[in-house]
Amino acid sequence: MRFWWLTLSSLTIQGIRVQDSDSLQRLLGSCVQPWLPDETACSARSIREMPTLLDEAVYTVEYASHPISSNGLKSLSELLSFTHSALVITEAWQVFSAEQTQPSALLFEYFARDFGPKAILPASISDGGIPIWENQAVVGWRVAADKGEWLQGANRTTVGTATGKILNQWFREVVLWGKRHPGYNLFNLWDSTDAVTRKSYMGDSVCHSFTEWSLVDLFRLGADFAIQHPLCRNYFSFITNDSPRKLNMTTPADSQTVLEFYKRLEPLTSRSFHDLPEFSSNLLSAVRGEISQSPGEVVLFQRGLEDSGAGEYFRADLVKPYFGVKPSQLAQRMILPWQNIPANIEGECAYGGSPKRLGQGRLETDDLSRRQDDWEREIETLDQKEMELHQSQLRLIREQTAMFIRDLSVLQGEVTALKEGLSGSLAPHSPLQNDFKEQKAKLLSQEQLTLSLQKRVDFLERLLGESVDRHAQEIFKAKTAHAKLAGEAKAREAHHASVADRLGYIEQLVGDSFDKHSKEIQTSHSRLESLHSRLTACESQANQDSLRDRVDFLEKLLGESSQKHAE
Repeated sequence: MRFWWLTLSSLTIQGIRVQDSDSLQRLLGSCVQPWLPDETACSARSIREMPTLLDEAVYTVEYASHPISSNGLKSLSELLSFTHSALVITEAWQVFSAEQTQPSALLFEYFARDFGPKAILPASISDGGIPIWENQAVVGWRVAADKGEWLQGANRTTVGTATGKILNQWFREVVLWGKRHPGYNLFNLWDSTDAVTRKSYMGDSVCHSFTEWSLVDLFRLGADFAIQHPLCRNYFSFITNDSPRKLNMTTPADSQTVLEFYKRLEPLTSRSFHDLPEFSSNLLSAVRGEISQSPGEVVLFQRGLEDSGAGEYFRADLVKPYFGVKPSQLAQRMILPWQNIPANIEGECAYGGSPKRLGQGRLETDDLSRRQDDWEREIETLDQKEMELHQSQLRLIREQTAMFIRDLSVLQGEVTALKEGLSGSLAPHSPLQNDFKEQKAKLLSQEQLTLSLQKRVDFLERLLGESVDRHAQEIFKAKTAHAKLAGEAKAREAHHASVADRLGYIEQLVGDSFDKHSKEIQTSHSRLESLHSRLTACESQANQDSLRDRVDFLEKLLGESSQKHAE
């Protein structure tokens, strides 16, 4: 936002005189067109597209309004006296030249790009049930001569004067206002029909909104406005006594509320009405829907900023008089800060707003008063007709209630007779009923017994099942242990067989050794005997050997024998 303002402040200011033909051409050099289909107005989307006036020049500011008679809402516009308004800026006198030329003028206006049913109703409904709006509205400017025929038939009122400097500042504000009001909205939401004293919950966004805001803003910037004559504009206001509720279009209930409301409102834009009372009656039926005694509701759409296409919906309950459709309510004065509003302003704008310029004609006062009285009397009969309808409905309800009471009394008598007849017919059936009750009691006791037995059987089955499972587990464990013991026994048997073989071998070895030793002992005995024999022989030999030699010899011999046995 800061960058945008810096851009605005850095633009080169080049003052252009409106009534100078060369300057006028340079002025139109900033005009961007065509920027809308079938539209010759210059764009006011940015300050670059706005004109730049001489700061010292003085300009006359006029308020111009003209009845709307050719659009998609022609019959409704004529019936409600709709008007279109604009501001006309004309240079009052030349500053730098003594030559007087015919002054040119610039016209500034706010308008719907497609003024017709699409300006107040959705253009279509999407597949998802969301209304699609084509109520885009824009601010544009042009040389007033381009709209000469419109200005010739318009009511033009001089409001005052403003310098070029003030107007250049206002141009910047115009750009911002247009960005804040990208959508056309015909309706206000007030707490009363009086534009002076009303409390506004939601405001409209129409051509008059722009012109009224422009006059207030120019006065704030320093324009010299002093006119006390009322400047009139259209208001179309729904009446409520509470703030509207924002609807959530993602919920089915709120979405359905929006669709039903605009569906009921649609016929009002296409049919013709003879007079305001007929229109008011149809509008009242539209806002009430199918419930004739409901106070009615209104759903208003506010378009999102920057022409995004999105927007928000608001719903409000209406209170009497529901809406302002009297001539004195449809056309009222603008609320301007420099004006002193008198106490009695009833009907001052009822027919046509600001007075026409001299020479353009005026309706006769008596005829206007007569027509206004006739219309207001017809409109005032609406409440009386509504009250009569309400009383008729109450009378019908009372008659229907009386008939209902009579029919109810007859039905009560018939019910009493039926009860008496039924009591007489029930007497013979009393024994049967008693027997039936006894049988039922026995059956109940039997069922309880059966249930008890069933529970016991279930318990036993559960117990047996648990026992079977437990025994199966124990048998499995026993088999496992048995198999383990059998394996261990086989292992032991195999081990014992090996020990027996070894013992047999040892016994055999010991036996063989015993036999061998026995034989060797016998051999040793034999040898000892032989030695003994020899010793005896030796002793008997010659005495040349001494006893020592003989003993050594024997020891040696015994030693060899012992060593041999040891081996």
